[in-house]
Amino acid sequence: AALYRYCPAVYFGTLTAWGIVPFRVPFLDSEAVLSSLQCTRQGIDVYRENPCDAILLPFGYSPLILEAAILPVTVAWTKWTGLVLVLAYFLCVASLPAPRGPRERIAMALAVLSTMSVFAVERGNIDLLIFLLMTLVGHLARGRTPARMSAYAIVLFAAILKYYPVVVLVAALRERPRRFLGIAAAAAIVLVLFVTHYWHALGKAMTRV
Repeated sequence: AALYRYCPAVYFGTLTAWGIVPFRVPFLDSEAVLSSLQCTRQGIDVYRENPCDAILLPFGYSPLILEAAILPVTVAWTKWTGLVLVLAYFLCVASLPAPRGPRERIAMALAVLSTMSVFAVERGNIDLLIFLLMTLVGHLARGRTPARMSAYAIVLFAAILKYYPVVVLVAALRERPRRFLGIAAAAAIVLVLFVTHYWHALGKAMTRV
């Protein structure tokens, strides 16, 4: 943030050397979501076009996100939305179990400082929110039954936001058979209802993937 504010040449040069092609302003992906909400509230089909976006990129995420268009969201929220996501990412990393031994420290450092991690931070990508949710799931999954059930509910929420977190439901295999079947049935019902309700929008979203 300091480099972007006071030494932009160093900021852009550093990110480029890191393997990223930075946009002229940070948090482009956060703006993409916020702009889609802004245009949706104006009655525009953002799966076809999104004139509110900085690069006119059509919306390609879960249709559930567009339900937030009822809020007075605009692209003016971009900076603070991105900063909140980035700070949440740092807090999540800090909350993880400390690595044991030099190999784990090196592995964690490489992951945190990888090009993809830095790219997600620079873009303010929605995957930072998914990382936050999955970190919370990891902490809850170590608790007693109510905490673990809450964790599975969060996984389902993340799954209908960005789809791929659904694989985390495999953790339910650790539960007793009856409880596992209950979790699997609940997850199936939620996912079927989601797909049924948003079938048309999902079809348009898939064309953007």
